[in-house]
Amino acid sequence: MAQRKRYLYDFSLFHSGTTLCDIPRVRITNVGRTVDQPAVVQLSSYYTFETNIEVRCAQIWAQNTFWILADPLLNDPEAILNGTIVSANTNEWTLSDHHLPFAHDLHALYFIFTIAQGGSNKTEEVYDKGYIIIEPLPLVAIISGETEITRGNKQNIILNGSKSYDPHVGRGALETLTFYWLCKKSNEQFPTENLLEIEVVSVPLHASGSDGGCFGTGIGRLESTEPVVVLNASVMENTNASYIFQLIVTKDARTSSDIKTVHVVEGSPPEVSLK
Repeated sequence: MAQRKRYLYDFSLFHSGTTLCDIPRVRITNVGRTVDQPAVVQLSSYYTFETNIEVRCAQIWAQNTFWILADPLLNDPEAILNGTIVSANTNEWTLSDHHLPFAHDLHALYFIFTIAQGGSNKTEEVYDKGYIIIEPLPLVAIISGETEITRGNKQNIILNGSKSYDPHVGRGALETLTFYWLCKKSNEQFPTENLLEIEVVSVPLHASGSDGGCFGTGIGRLESTEPVVVLNASVMENTNASYIFQLIVTKDARTSSDIKTVHVVEGSPPEVSLK
C-alpha cells in the first residue's frame, strides 16, 4: 500500500528562478503535549499516530523518517540517541500486538525527519515529540457454564476457569496467567480493599466452624491457583445455602474477574444449571 505522505510546500520561497530553502517543520497531530497529560491509547484499536510535514524547499535530494519511543525523563538528544525505533520511512505509526512490551509505561514519542535539500544539498534534521501511554487489552476471565448452578450436598462443585485468556496471546496459553479463587456466602460481602490480599483458607475435610464464608472459617481465598478447582459440596459450611465463587485472573498489571453462584441443597439433584 502506498504511503500517504502529506507535505506542504511554501511557494513564497521560490522566485526569480532561484530556489530558497528553509528548515522544514513537523508536528505529530495526536499526542499528549505534557508529561502529566499523555495520550492514552488502547493497543486493541491499532491506533495510528500521524505527523504533518511542511517541506519548505522545491529541491529535495533525500529524506528519511523515524518514530522513536524513549524515556520521558531524558533530554531530547539523549532520548533520540538511546530510544527505540518503532517505525521508519513513513509519517504514520500504527500500533499492533508487537508493541505489547511497551504497554503500561509512560513514553516520549519522537518523530524525526531528515531531509537533504536545496542547491547545496544541505541536510536538515527536525523533530517533534509528545507523550503517550499504551494500554493493552484487558484480560478475559471466564468460569465455564452458567452463572448459577445447583449441586447436592454429596456432589462435586467443579469450577473451570480454563477458558480465560489474554487477548494478545489467544486462548490456551494458561501458563501465562495466574488464577485466584475467592469464596463467600451469597449474603456476605467481599472487602473493598485488594481482593488478592484476602487470607487463604484451607478446605476442610468436613464442614466445620461457624465464622461464615464457604467453610465456616470466614470469607477467604482458596489455596489452589490452578485454572480448575474441584470441591465436594459436603465440605461447605451449610449444606443448604448459596455461595459465591469469584475467579480473579492476573497478568502483568492487568486483572479480570468472573463469578459463579452455587446453590447447595440436600440430596443429589440432577446437575442442571439455573438461568
